[in-house]
Amino acid sequence: MLPTPPQGRGEHVLYLDDEASLAEVGARRLESLGYQVTSVTNGRTALALLEKDPAGFDLLITDFTMPLLTGLDVAIEAIRLAPALGVIVLSGHTDGLPIQALERAGVHRVLQKPVSRDELSAAVRQVLDKIGRAG
Repeated sequence: MLPTPPQGRGEHVLYLDDEASLAEVGARRLESLGYQVTSVTNGRTALALLEKDPAGFDLLITDFTMPLLTGLDVAIEAIRLAPALGVIVLSGHTDGLPIQALERAGVHRVLQKPVSRDELSAAVRQVLDKIGRAG
């Protein structure tokens, strides 16, 4: 029997991917694990939600490569708006990613896409526990 992936405790995750199907899959995976998820496909929309309610989200998961605003751009502004926010960046190509810039911006984890449900679950739980956000 496979071990049960770490479960959410109702924490609110903002999931950003410019590909609607990927945003939906990510949201469904996290909801099935017990997280409340708001999925968006635009960095400006994500930042507007954070600006409106900086304490309303526990974690931001963002794709790195997107039009207009990169995952780094979104992470920098999101952490400025909500300093206690956990941030995970997803990328299909981790080679050449500005890892040091991401770390300086406050990103907690970088995951290679495609990410499995178990890998995502473990990373989300690890970041939330690290920042002291346990629903």
